[in-house]
Amino acid sequence: MSRRVKVEKGLRGSQRAQAEDDVSMAGSQRANEDDEAAKLERVLATIANYPDQPLDEQQETKLGVISSEISVFNALYSTAIEDLLETATMLADALPGDDHPFENEETYRPEESAPTVNSILPREEGDPEESDDEMEVGGVTQDYKCPLTLQIYDDPLTSTVCGHSFSADAIRTYVRTNNRCPAQGCNAQISSAVLKEDKVLQKKARAAKRRAAREETASADEIDD
Repeated sequence: MSRRVKVEKGLRGSQRAQAEDDVSMAGSQRANEDDEAAKLERVLATIANYPDQPLDEQQETKLGVISSEISVFNALYSTAIEDLLETATMLADALPGDDHPFENEETYRPEESAPTVNSILPREEGDPEESDDEMEVGGVTQDYKCPLTLQIYDDPLTSTVCGHSFSADAIRTYVRTNNRCPAQGCNAQISSAVLKEDKVLQKKARAAKRRAAREETASADEIDD
């Protein structure tokens, strides 16, 4: 046999062996794919049937703990709501009602003047029968003096923020360079925008001026006598 024939036979044998190896590898790969597909089908079947599967002991224990915690949370939530409602009711009851129409009046409506004491308390024996335009406290008539001028109010303006009143010219000059209420012990921030004309206080201040004029005249008459 010639060398050429031997070479050709060797090549054919090698090619045949390679083909057999390729077929074997393809078969193995196909088998692996079939195994993976079978596994996937089993997983899908398990998931599809999961609601019908009974719980094991460990799962039942966890479920019981979760249910208990939810019950405790609901109880605490209900208690907290009841406490909040009770607190809100107590606060509402503490607000001024019809039985105390002027309780904390300056706090809730600072822009309104407080009522005269005579409208709340009856006159005492010995109190002067002065005009109702003047406010009396325990038999002592107030002088209605401005904290800035220390004189009886002239065209009083009242702060809607804190309820303090001042003579118009004096407070307008003051707020040009200051923004804190000049009333003693008050830290409210004021400006021209919060100062409103107080006609009720103006009427009382005029009555106080008339009273002061009468007292001055009476004092002068006593000196002359």
